[in-house]
Amino acid sequence: MSTFNPSDIGVNNGNIFGFPYNKDAAQIHILPIAWEATASFGRGCAQSYEAIRQASLQLDFYDDKGAFWKTPVYIHEALGEMLNNQAAQKAANLINHLENGGQILDRKEEFDEINALSKALNALVEEHCGKLIKQEKKIIILGGDHSVPFGLIRALSKDQSFGILHFDAHADLRPGYEGFTYSHASIMHHARQLTNVESITSVGLRDISPGEVKIIRNDTHINVYSDKYLANQRLDLRPFSAVIEEILANLPKK
Repeated sequence: MSTFNPSDIGVNNGNIFGFPYNKDAAQIHILPIAWEATASFGRGCAQSYEAIRQASLQLDFYDDKGAFWKTPVYIHEALGEMLNNQAAQKAANLINHLENGGQILDRKEEFDEINALSKALNALVEEHCGKLIKQEKKIIILGGDHSVPFGLIRALSKDQSFGILHFDAHADLRPGYEGFTYSHASIMHHARQLTNVESITSVGLRDISPGEVKIIRNDTHINVYSDKYLANQRLDLRPFSAVIEEILANLPKK
């Protein structure tokens, strides 16, 4: 660390921000997940972690809250790439099949294959996160479609209770979507099934299905601050700090 100059050019050494920390020294571990099989529209998020890593080399490090660059951060090699290579194109073809009027039962074996690969991805992420949790490391999941943090959520839920603060345009509360059990549109559905997940607080929702609205209205452990609600607070000239305090009041201690 003595050779790192935060005012100098970012060095492309494989780590985020060009930081000089290795895996053993790091307090914060970034796990990139190269998975986009259940993405409904557009492709590319499986490789987004690398675009972020490359862009991070262009950042400057001054912050009035302190020298955050002194915090040891390390980005791992991506997980799930082999699974994604098996699943992504097949899943895209299956989504196209449904969008053109096909039925899940027409190609049930193929849907089952994608669901099995999704399950394997969740287990892989859970395994890696579990090891880091035992070492008392902080974990950031980066990249991939919205289904990928479920392995981390499940790993955390094994020995602690907590709430989830969820920033998203969508509720992700569907039991399944487009034939995929572990869809990007289903992660909060699966999270709410875990005993140690005390609550889900979703902020910014603006695109939501009638079925998800019914779930929200019937589950006292789900709190929603929609995009419309936040916009109305601004129109009413309510300080944003007051809105934040309202949201935080619904969160458990952890």
